[in-house]
Amino acid sequence: MSAKEVLRVIYAPHKAFKEIIQKPGYKGPLIIMGLFVLSFALFYYVLSSRVYYDQTAPQLSSSELDKWTENATLWSSNANAIVSENSADYIKGSYYGNKSIQFSLENDTQISMELKIPTSLNCLGADGYANVSFRMKIVEPETKPSNLSIYLFSANTADKYFYYSLADNIAETGIWNNKTIPLSEFTEVNNADWSDITGLELNLTWTNNENITVLVDGIFFHGIYKSALELNGSGILVNSVISGFMQFTIQWTILGIFLYLLSKLFKAQPIWKTMLTISGFALITFFIQNLILTGVVLAYPETYFSLETLGGVSGEGWTVDAQNFQSILIIRYDILDRIVYYVWIVALCTIALRLMFTFSWTKSISISVLSSLISMLAFRLIIYGTVWL
Repeated sequence: MSAKEVLRVIYAPHKAFKEIIQKPGYKGPLIIMGLFVLSFALFYYVLSSRVYYDQTAPQLSSSELDKWTENATLWSSNANAIVSENSADYIKGSYYGNKSIQFSLENDTQISMELKIPTSLNCLGADGYANVSFRMKIVEPETKPSNLSIYLFSANTADKYFYYSLADNIAETGIWNNKTIPLSEFTEVNNADWSDITGLELNLTWTNNENITVLVDGIFFHGIYKSALELNGSGILVNSVISGFMQFTIQWTILGIFLYLLSKLFKAQPIWKTMLTISGFALITFFIQNLILTGVVLAYPETYFSLETLGGVSGEGWTVDAQNFQSILIIRYDILDRIVYYVWIVALCTIALRLMFTFSWTKSISISVLSSLISMLAFRLIIYGTVWL
């Protein structure tokens, strides 16, 4: 059996299933399995090469979170300041943990908040971080500071640093401020080295003495974008091939089982090999779906997920890129999946059942709809651990 004969199920299903029923066998479904696995791997290869993720320090992962603002021992401040962890007021998101760092100081005009970065960072060249972001909330006083300065220290020394002043863009009081500053805007002092950043200091100044309480959260260096393919390499292809093989095998088997059982329920005498052959040929629709999805991904611009998008803070990061990616998911899960499951597979199985058992169209459609729906729900329960439509 050639690939051309297999593809005939798409453009001439009545003729194709008439021959399949007369000579059932697994060669055709195995060819379709191969086509599905290859197209599945192609789809994920194209997708992973066109979706880029903002690389951060600390890394955006469930193990690290924003670890620099979860641990008060990494911080120091003015001699009389109190540095503590605040578990009541912090940024709520996917990677922001459940604490902020609180700095409290009475009757002073200035408070410094210095972070000792455990491992030095490279912020130089194409592979170096390009931005620094942080969240800050001035709890008290109610008056805005006259200046907010940022220092990035180099080589574990206090005299080599990069400096930036936010005098024209001071943080508001009483709310969480989100600041992102390109490192290119910092001023170099004493030949500081961008390839060896070892500390960060935030410095707030008021005109008069004040009781000061400041919260800091979500400090990240970022701005390097890498595709999923760069990050995972050949693992993308290996995993997609394995996943494609498993998905096809599970769907093939489940659909065949329910076609067999429901045909028996409707007083037919099905043959297991024939029903499994029919279900295998019906799944050629998933091969076509993968080709369409690959074309959809290529039709959209490359996608860049920024720190804000990945951070998962409510109301943030809904960029054009995020909307485009959401559109791809909608096309896949809300449109193509439903067309394949609810229309195309049902149509192919209906034709095969009517030819095999001379059922009425109503009975053939009923068995096909039930088999397709139940097999879809069972498959998603096995793969995703939940039933969703």
